[in-house]
Amino acid sequence: PKATLDVNGDILVSNSGLPMGLFTELAGSNTPVFNLSVNTRPASEIDIPSIGGVFRIDSRSNNQAPLFQWLKKKRNESQPGLADILMSLGENGHLGIGTLKPQNKLDIEGGLAVGSTYSGANSAPLNGAIIEGSVGLGTNIPQNKLDIEGGVAVGSTYSGTNIAPTNGAIIEGSVGIGTPTPTRAKVHIEGSTGFAYGQYGFLDGNGNTGPFSGTNPYSLYAANFIMAGQVHAFSDARIKNIIGPSDRQSDLNTLMDIQITDYQYIDTIQKGPKLQKKVIAQQVAEVFPEAVSSTVTDVVPDIYQRATVADGWIQLATDLQVGERVKIITETGSQIHEVNAAESNRFQVADFLATTSPSDQPYQVPKAVFVYGREVTDFHVVDYEAISMLNVSATQELSRKVEVLEEENTQLKAEIKKMEALAQRLTQIEALLPSTTRTNR
Repeated sequence: PKATLDVNGDILVSNSGLPMGLFTELAGSNTPVFNLSVNTRPASEIDIPSIGGVFRIDSRSNNQAPLFQWLKKKRNESQPGLADILMSLGENGHLGIGTLKPQNKLDIEGGLAVGSTYSGANSAPLNGAIIEGSVGLGTNIPQNKLDIEGGVAVGSTYSGTNIAPTNGAIIEGSVGIGTPTPTRAKVHIEGSTGFAYGQYGFLDGNGNTGPFSGTNPYSLYAANFIMAGQVHAFSDARIKNIIGPSDRQSDLNTLMDIQITDYQYIDTIQKGPKLQKKVIAQQVAEVFPEAVSSTVTDVVPDIYQRATVADGWIQLATDLQVGERVKIITETGSQIHEVNAAESNRFQVADFLATTSPSDQPYQVPKAVFVYGREVTDFHVVDYEAISMLNVSATQELSRKVEVLEEENTQLKAEIKKMEALAQRLTQIEALLPSTTRTNR
């Protein structure tokens, strides 16, 4: 013997009621099939009662079976040896729960419950998962219930077939925000957040516009353009206090005072170098203040320069003051920082003096940055819909004036025709008079 217990052949420990044993599972043969097989059946039986279980270890080379198997055999006359796969472990380290040949590090057939409260108490959805804590995909420090670094594809057609945009998502079905039944559109939002935007203009479903201000419940906010085939707005006379028709002559006078200006954006990287032919908010505010809001907080590119960083100081001459906020762009992204120190040729923000990030990870101050500009609280926004409706009213006034001129023109043409007829008759009368009369005349 080469060990304390060295057995060449099967070992069977049993009684007449419940046989148990360690054996080769190949009846009538001295050649072992498994390194270890623990069964609840006699070696002479082909199939196993439903109470039976099998634990196997098989390290044979070039074997397609898992290295480790944990099965629960069933009695099935048409399929002898049929088993429920409880767990398996392949030579490649892939673990399967409910599957015999896992294709990944972990394959689970059925639902998954994770967490001290969820596991053993709650049923996960079929082939789904319920997770009590946070989940990180691509990150080992999730700060939320689900943190994903990279793209996400959702849907039976999208997943495994299409590449999602970097750090973005593609969703095949509908999306519900604040609702479990997104049936009204591909993106259905219920609920809102109160926000004091300041003064703004509105356009409703009847083409009506006007100014408004104050705190309002917003369901969707977009910092830039929105493109759509059509935009439908809720509109009903029963929800409005009708003041009356707009003064079209006054609207025409206002429209004539608005200046159309040619310009290009300073931030050509984000907005492009294309020539713009639009209005300037400050000029519109002078003649049509209802169409301009100046209580918005945003960032203006009034610095827009590269700079180096040394000893926590951004080496750039600006007129920034302590307490102002400035947008700084680095290789990893952009952020608005508060200025805590400023000199004639440099300034400092607190975040560049920190040694750790908000997630307690080591923070490395960049060596170079791009200083975009300062945050302002009086950013001007133009309500182009209000100007469009002003144009409609002014155009209606011009149309009225044209109609009056056309009517006057018609009357003048009629008078001219009468005068031409009288002149023709006068010429005919003169032709009937003696020549001497015409000469003396």
